[in-house]
Amino acid sequence: MVTSEPASRGARRLLTSAARSLRTADPVDVLGNYLDESLSLPAGAAAYRRPHVFETRFAERSPRSLSLDLSPSDPYADPASRVTGTTQAMRQVVGGSFGAQALSWLDGRSEPLRYGSDDAWFTSSFDEGGVRESQVTYAWGPQTTDSLAGPIHETVTAALDAMPALRPAFTTVRCGRSYGSQELVFAVDGALRLADLRPLMDRFGLGRQHARLVNALAFVLGARFVLPPSTTLLCLRPAPAGMELRLDVDLEAIPDIPPNVASLLQLQLVERPQGLAALEHWVTAMTPSGCVSPGELSVLSVVVRPDLGPRLAIQMRPSVVGEAEVEVAPVEAVPVAAGVRRSSSPWDPRP
Repeated sequence: MVTSEPASRGARRLLTSAARSLRTADPVDVLGNYLDESLSLPAGAAAYRRPHVFETRFAERSPRSLSLDLSPSDPYADPASRVTGTTQAMRQVVGGSFGAQALSWLDGRSEPLRYGSDDAWFTSSFDEGGVRESQVTYAWGPQTTDSLAGPIHETVTAALDAMPALRPAFTTVRCGRSYGSQELVFAVDGALRLADLRPLMDRFGLGRQHARLVNALAFVLGARFVLPPSTTLLCLRPAPAGMELRLDVDLEAIPDIPPNVASLLQLQLVERPQGLAALEHWVTAMTPSGCVSPGELSVLSVVVRPDLGPRLAIQMRPSVVGEAEVEVAPVEAVPVAAGVRRSSSPWDPRP
């Protein structure tokens, strides 16, 4: 049966099913109203091609969580409405899940970032205990730099000094059950030679991880050591264990991604069997009954810290939102070859 229902219904079913499979709390219980507002159009609507409208995330470092990005506003909302809707959603989730003290800390950090920002989105992660962490990301505005203080301001200055090709693009405020933090997101002007990351990584005590980061990323991208312009974001987050660096690569903006990128991603995890098993479990959980693919890979990320080698993460636009027409078939009507797991099916980095 071909459906033309609002994409929110498919998203609700997907998240509830995935939560059951991954043994986490159901995001629909917390975010259901925001899903209905954000995904009110049928699946495949052009508005859903904008990043972060609705995407799911896998992170090797938190394999037992269910994470998603959402823009809590009408799909065609203007920038100011997106900022307002995202702020309201973040405040409601943090206040309801972590209490008044966390909400007060969030307001102190995020209020100066809202003014002048022309975009925002919301990320929430769930585990068996409920909301594990929530994040709000604001586009860099004219007042953002002046609002930063202490280590965050020092990080901006040091990063731009070490790598002048960087340009501040976003900042993210993160709230968990017992902590809060802020990270900075830089765009890279022009193409990025992965070798050029070394001075920046040396500056933040990450130099010994440089070769490992380059090798991990280049392997998944088919031996690519130079990333095209406007495809990469570099994220820095001061943490107790030292500076955390994350590279986000927009797979949909790279014209010649290897067709077997999903398989290369799995091969990169072979030496870390727990991560590979977690990824396969996540892909299975994100594949609705009757669908061959869970969706389209949108972003590949690699994270390093001084005490932690490269760990992978991905973002995906689920098929229940990205596909214009979804064939919903009974489970028994979907043939699965003996010995072949559903998660072994490759998924496409773009349509």
